Amino acid sequence: MKIQNYLQDNTLSLDDKLIGTDGNDSSKTKTYTLESIAILFGVTPPTYKVYTALLTQTGGNGESLSSFGDSLLIGRTYKIEGNDGNTADFTNVGAPNNLENTYFIATGTTPNSWGANNWAELVYNTGAPVVNVLENTLGNINWFYDGTGFYYTTCNGLFIEDKTYFSISDNIDVSSGNIKIRRSSNNEMNVVTKDS
Repeated sequence: MKIQNYLQDNTLSLDDKLIGTDGNDSSKTKTYTLESIAILFGVTPPTYKVYTALLTQTGGNGESLSSFGDSLLIGRTYKIEGNDGNTADFTNVGAPNNLENTYFIATGTTPNSWGANNWAELVYNTGAPVVNVLENTLGNINWFYDGTGFYYTTCNGLFIEDKTYFSISDNIDVSSGNIKIRRSSNNEMNVVTKDS
């Protein structure tokens, strides 16, 4: 059976299918994905990691404290300041662990435990952006306030030079220079805003 002619499409995906003839029996055809062919020849398909988030910021600079009975604000960056003898548990609300001085973005409002005596404490900066994380395959990313119009995000060596791409949404006019984002190290990216 002859394969039909189709319009040419030069965009490739690992899920695309290729039709070929069986090497042992030319009367049979086989269907392969590009990914299966790459693996057959020992080529590992590329992998990438993504962090996509919407940021809002309305507060001024100031440190505030959350303790037993307080609801956490989803999207806010918190720091575990005190852990009530290591008995508090914040892992269900986004903390990667329960160690003091650990930062995390809250993904829920009520931690598993404020500790045996309810004495655990979390601190946050009221000026830090509140984050709506849409996708995160990178790991623990946190946002901080660094002065009027200056914000930064930290990670543990995830912003690798020449392998990190960042952009600001298309619905913001970046040509005015009112908002900029830049990688400053493997551990930090900065967002700078100003009034027009």
